[in-house]
Amino acid sequence: MSASSHEPFREGDFSLAQRFFLRLLGISHLIAFVSLWTQIHGLIGSQGIQPSGADNTLHLLCGGGSVAALLLIAGILPRVSMAAAWVLYLRLSLITAPFLDFQWDTLLLETTLFGLFWSRTRRTPQPDGEATVQRLGRWALWCLLFKLMFLSGATKLLSGDPTWRDLTAMSYHYQTQPLPNWISWHVHHLPAWWHKSTVVITLAIELLVPFGIFAGRRLRHLASLSMIALQCLIQITGNYGFFNLLTATLCVPLLDDALLQRLLPRRGTASPEIPRIGTRDWKQMPAMALLIGLMSVSALTLLDELVKTYRMAQRNPQAQSIPAPIATGLERCDRYLLRVARRQLLDRMRWLRTINGYGLFRVMTTSRTEIVIEGSADGQHWFAHEFRWKPGDPHRPPGIVAPHLPRLDWQMWFAALYPPGHRDWLLSLARHLTLGTPSVRALLVTDRSGRDPPRYIRFVFYRYEFSETDHPDGDWWGREKISQSDVFSRSALEQNNALIEDRSRR
Repeated sequence: MSASSHEPFREGDFSLAQRFFLRLLGISHLIAFVSLWTQIHGLIGSQGIQPSGADNTLHLLCGGGSVAALLLIAGILPRVSMAAAWVLYLRLSLITAPFLDFQWDTLLLETTLFGLFWSRTRRTPQPDGEATVQRLGRWALWCLLFKLMFLSGATKLLSGDPTWRDLTAMSYHYQTQPLPNWISWHVHHLPAWWHKSTVVITLAIELLVPFGIFAGRRLRHLASLSMIALQCLIQITGNYGFFNLLTATLCVPLLDDALLQRLLPRRGTASPEIPRIGTRDWKQMPAMALLIGLMSVSALTLLDELVKTYRMAQRNPQAQSIPAPIATGLERCDRYLLRVARRQLLDRMRWLRTINGYGLFRVMTTSRTEIVIEGSADGQHWFAHEFRWKPGDPHRPPGIVAPHLPRLDWQMWFAALYPPGHRDWLLSLARHLTLGTPSVRALLVTDRSGRDPPRYIRFVFYRYEFSETDHPDGDWWGREKISQSDVFSRSALEQNNALIEDRSRR
């Protein structure tokens, strides 16, 4: 029997949480598609850094995804909208490497896939089988949130990184994260006790709080609100695109309608009563079997990420050791389960980019290297190509850009950590700067000096640190030159591009 419109929301009902989840997921998709759309021609368009597709096709993918996201926000055909958003974002992920290789891109795909099983097609009471799939879908989202948060904490300790163990990691984080903002500068200068306290809080929320997901209603609510609070703090002190919103969205299914009604008072209709499990609905059995299979694969990726982090620490002579019982358990898990699972299942599913492991900041970067790209018309007088959001001119304050995700600026952070691994696209970027390609130049700060495109490019490496609070020049950054690359001429960059194109055709 349906509940009266005046009946209060009951503990154990999740229809209001479900509607909030779907709309927030739609907002995350809309941000992801629109943010990428504004950059995609310079990144992978026909005249982009890594040309991967026709411009009209890229417009259709981003535009179609934005429409699907808007439909999801409006609650129109949620399953169809989610499925369309998943397919379109997956397609973009497959052709936009390395610019869609961030963990929140794969998290968006995985959240959407499991969310398909928790999206209702009607508001009337459900048959027993469909209600079972709904409950299992909600549990799948709970488990995904557990995997994301627990791995974020466990990999920090398994990596053997000393900064997490001696509680100094946050003393480095705010100035070495990919795209700090001006709030990061102020938080960086807080006392050491503050930074150590936030390390303890972060590890507690990532390692211990996730177990509250499965520990009853009150602890589940506390876990959700704690994790949302952490995401708010991260959002304030850094630029991580839609990641923090997406993670907070994953916390919503932990909150039942009775709590949400108290937190967000409003008039509404109570959830229809969830029918008790009775006669089996065999039409739902394939969906349940598929979901159970996907959840099993997701659990394997959790174990696989733990083992990979442990192996990484073994190869690092500076990593601190982990307790012998944990090492023994991971060794046995690898030997007797994961070696077969990788070969038979996980490796074959990687192309899907949807069931993944996670490990955010498992090794804290303790110093910041930046690549400044300089151009010259004569090889003697040089000027810097300024990026919009990454550190460059020390006088420019770090900006707030989230939820927009400037993907080239982010990739420049990774390139500075290991330039040889990013050589091809860095040289392609340099080539487009010498050609003055409009779609690529649009990704950087507009050059207002009227200069022609440079004939020569070089990469200059600097070590950056936040300025002291009493810095006499008012700079936000202090920097020290480390080294610089060879000078690349326009003709040499053209020859390099021809070699890359020839290699790709082969």
